[in-house]
Amino acid sequence: MRTTTAASAALFVSTSLALDSLVAPSSIVANQNFTLTASDPDPTVLYRIYLAATLSDTTGPTCVLLNSTTLPPSGALSLSIPASVGPDASYYSIAISPLTSSSSTSASDIIYTPPINITGLTASYTPYETSLRGAPFYDADMLPCSSYACARKCADQEFPAGSEGDGEEEEKGERYGRMVECFGGCDGVGVEVEGGSGVESQGGMTMTMTVSTSAEGEATATATRTTTTTTGAGASEADATEEAAAAATSSGVAAPRQATLAGVIAIAGLAVVGIC
Repeated sequence: MRTTTAASAALFVSTSLALDSLVAPSSIVANQNFTLTASDPDPTVLYRIYLAATLSDTTGPTCVLLNSTTLPPSGALSLSIPASVGPDASYYSIAISPLTSSSSTSASDIIYTPPINITGLTASYTPYETSLRGAPFYDADMLPCSSYACARKCADQEFPAGSEGDGEEEEKGERYGRMVECFGGCDGVGVEVEGGSGVESQGGMTMTMTVSTSAEGEATATATRTTTTTTGAGASEADATEEAAAAATSSGVAAPRQATLAGVIAIAGLAVVGIC
C-alpha cells in the first residue's frame, strides 16, 4: 500500500527518539498482565507498543498493543496479550517505537525485547497467513491486536486456500479489496477505500474525504473529521471538526497521530490519519 506524508498540525514532538533497552518476561501467558520495562524513557514522548514476531528470519511488528502512551519515569508498563492473536510460540517479542510528527514509524526507531515464549494463545494461522511466508499480514500500525481475530476471519473468507490459490490475478485483486473492506468492520482497524472520495465512520467519528487534482497533476486528499462526545450523564454533546491534508508523492508514509487507533484511510494512493 502506498501512502504519503500527511501535512497536518503536529500534536506531539519527539526530541529523544531512542530508548536504551526494552525488557519483558521470557515467558508470558495470554490474557494475563505482565510488566514491560523500558530504560531511560522520555516522559514527554509518546510511544506505540506492538506485538512482534520473527518469521522467516525477519522480525517485525505484527499488531498494535497500545497505539499511543507515555512511559512513567520507572519505564514500567503493565500489558497483556490477547489470546486470539496467534498460536503458542517462542518467536514473539514486544516492540516499541516513538511517535513523531514528521513521519510514520521508522524501522530504525523500533526497539525489540528478546524473544518471548507466549502460551495460552488460542488461534491458528489461516492458509492466507501461511502463504505469505512470513510477510506481514497487514500494516501493523493499522491493526490493533484486539481485532486480529476479526481480520483473520476476513482473510479466511476471501482466501480459504491462501493467497496463491486458484484464480486469476485480477480476481485475486478483487478478493483482496473485499478482504480489506471486511477489515473495516473490525473495531479500530484502518481501512483502504478505493476511489476519489469516500466516507468512513468509526467509533463516534465521521470522516469525509475528497481528492482534488491540480493543473500540474498533483493530487491532494482532504479529510474533514466530526467527532461527537458525551461527558457524564445528561451532559451536552460537543462536536469538533478538524481538517488535515496530505499531498501525494511517489514514495512516502502517513504520519502517525496522537490517538486511539481509529486507523489510516488510504484513498487513491493518499493517506489521511483519523482520530476517534
